[in-house]
Amino acid sequence: MQQLGFGVYFLIVRILSMSNKKSDQWEFILTLASPALRRQINQVINDNAKHLADAFYAEMLSRSDSKLFLTNEEVKNRLNSSMQMWIKELFSGNGVSGSEDFVLTQKKVGDVHARINLPVHLVLRGAAILKTEIHDLFVADQERLNKEVVTALYYSFALIDYAMEVMSEAYSYSHDRKMKAEESYRLFAAISNSDTEREKQSKALLDWENTLLYTLTMDDNSANLPLIMDSDFGLWFNHKGYHMFESEQKAIKLVRKTMQEIDSIINTIKADLTKNIIKENIKTIRKKIRLISLNIEDFFNKQSKLESGRDDLTRLLSRKFLPVIINKEISYSIKNKKPFAVLAIDIDYFKDINDQHGHEAGDMVLNQLGLLLSQNARAGDYVFRVGGEEFFIILVDIKNLDNAVRVANLFRERIAKEPFITTKGTLHITCSIGVIMHDGHPDYIRILNEVDEALYDAKNRGRNQVVVKF
Repeated sequence: MQQLGFGVYFLIVRILSMSNKKSDQWEFILTLASPALRRQINQVINDNAKHLADAFYAEMLSRSDSKLFLTNEEVKNRLNSSMQMWIKELFSGNGVSGSEDFVLTQKKVGDVHARINLPVHLVLRGAAILKTEIHDLFVADQERLNKEVVTALYYSFALIDYAMEVMSEAYSYSHDRKMKAEESYRLFAAISNSDTEREKQSKALLDWENTLLYTLTMDDNSANLPLIMDSDFGLWFNHKGYHMFESEQKAIKLVRKTMQEIDSIINTIKADLTKNIIKENIKTIRKKIRLISLNIEDFFNKQSKLESGRDDLTRLLSRKFLPVIINKEISYSIKNKKPFAVLAIDIDYFKDINDQHGHEAGDMVLNQLGLLLSQNARAGDYVFRVGGEEFFIILVDIKNLDNAVRVANLFRERIAKEPFITTKGTLHITCSIGVIMHDGHPDYIRILNEVDEALYDAKNRGRNQVVVKF
């Protein structure tokens, strides 16, 4: 019977993999056990939910690769009870009507795992522990595996496997998005000082040209003629610029082809250093250099617009990179034991400014506030405009909550004293500020939700004040 049982189990797994609709797969699992048996299984799971969660986290805490994500204190105070709730909900068997809720719950869990970078292999290891413990629960008092126990195991294992499938799919999707955002941020970081890079490469191209002309006029040794592909500019373009500007494939191919043509001409000159050959080709080389220079200038202009990651109005960081930067600060904080805080700043009655003075005046206020925040933030802090009249500041390496509140109040007071100059005259504004200290939790969404709650409380309590979310 056991051999037959395993065969049936694998057949079930194969059938499940053939259906693309998640709710259909879940509803199929429900048919594996009768409603009466599902109720019995649910009762066993509910009675032993704490035991299952304890076994799960005992295994997780024993593994060195989970230490970055789990601590004994976290498990005791928060995670164990959440795990018990998940186990109970998984086996609640709410019937067909609960299929969409079931799928949505597993997707949310998968999203969280992706946000905190929890490796999939740890999740799957945890699922294996749950299966082992559930097996022991069902067969502990059995002398043999009767049909009902085998069915209960099929049903339980299929539920867990399916939950893992939905979680993993959601994890992969979220993880891919996160990787794309991080790659975009790396690109932004690489060219954030694009004016400096532009100047550096323009100089490198000019230096190569001057070296070529000097060698042609002053050196009889043709072997000393420098090739553009081997120059500092050529190396930069082929190894860095090529990737920085990869969206401009047509223009990139033109620049590379032009560089190859220049080197071909130089090799022709090397073979015959007569004045006629030099004179005949030097004008052509200079024209091609101008073509390269114009294209590089165009690359930098376009790249600054497409990949700057800055808010168009205030030139502060945009919401685009908020998740990436908070995740980096979470990792840094956990690794180095350096806490950070997040401030959510919202202009009070901003709608009245737009209504009474016009949107141009409103834009001028936003622009001036962005400048005030960035000028008064420390060099390591991050200042964002996240939309409308709302701004975020990440205070890095802030010692404690008192310091974060003190900084928030300094911002609030400076804003209240600042005269905001607009085409409609000088305006005075106030701001409400929410404050949250990172408490070690690895999910950035929790931070954003809590600082939004603090800001909402500041608004409700009368505005022009700082409220802390504990």
